[in-house]
Amino acid sequence: MAQPGDFASLVALRLKMGEVMALDALDHADQVRRGQPLLQFDPEGAAPAKQFDRVEAVARKLHGLGRAVMVDASDAAVEAGFRGGPVGALGELADRLGYPADLFDSQGRSTSSRSAR
Repeated sequence: MAQPGDFASLVALRLKMGEVMALDALDHADQVRRGQPLLQFDPEGAAPAKQFDRVEAVARKLHGLGRAVMVDASDAAVEAGFRGGPVGALGELADRLGYPADLFDSQGRSTSSRSAR
């Protein structure tokens, strides 16, 4: 896993479909070694639930490539549908990332491999 500050450039991306598709196309750790994605919630963009789905998918993908993700929720306002504003948006994301994505996620595999012994 890359260490904090271990990047040459910070790349700010709004949570729009094209940006998410570009990040989803990454498949080698070398592609994100020198760049640090900063994902920004977009109050004028897709519905908050859709943005949470997108950032969760990207965060899991980048984690698999050894890169953490930075998230900017400063524009997330209650009026835009983000419960609790920026703090609520980051809390929702933390809750989502705290659980395995599915039964085959690495957390799920380690649990099942321990019970098989």
